[in-house]
Amino acid sequence: MTRIFLVRHGETDGNQKKIYRGHWDLPLNQNGKAQVKRAGEALRAVHLDAIYASPLLRAAQTAEAVAARQAVEPEKDEFLIDIDYGDWTRRPDAEVAEKFPDLYRQWKQSPETVLFPGGEGLPSVRARVEPGLRKLAERHPDQTIALASHRVPIKILLCTALGLSDAAFWQIQIDTASISALDYNNKKFNLIFSNETCHLKSFGEKLCVVDF
Repeated sequence: MTRIFLVRHGETDGNQKKIYRGHWDLPLNQNGKAQVKRAGEALRAVHLDAIYASPLLRAAQTAEAVAARQAVEPEKDEFLIDIDYGDWTRRPDAEVAEKFPDLYRQWKQSPETVLFPGGEGLPSVRARVEPGLRKLAERHPDQTIALASHRVPIKILLCTALGLSDAAFWQIQIDTASISALDYNNKKFNLIFSNETCHLKSFGEKLCVVDF
């Protein structure tokens, strides 16, 4: 059995301002750095045999925070990269809603049917993350690995594990710096837990989590 931890990157200014990020390569902000440090601490008791990250900086920084408590160095893998929002990239949510009202409504109601202008849609994300996840799971039989990625790829990976279509996208919550876990056994994925954020709370303090 292979155990796979899925870690969403920490907060960026883009998350905080509700701006569509996609392939926009922006770094973690100060809160995000604190969040991923805690995520690394939450996984410190787990022996990780490998850590993989999206090539985008915010995910790479998250993987480095996890690796700081481990004896392995992160590796980058393209299949973990965020969705390409195309013409929506770097635009605030309110602006997108105003300039693309029909597509925005479609995205909120039927996300599996949306193809972002100049970008991609959820089916193309699934087409790379599903085989990519299976490839890594089979590369590490009976080991434990962590993947640092983004909201959209992680949601689609969890849909895959649960046997759900992309239409279930909005039914899954994945906050910044959250941790989810899957097991891979007999060529099947099983969900262990998702969107764990207890590590972001201690002694009454809460480092904010952001789903956007």
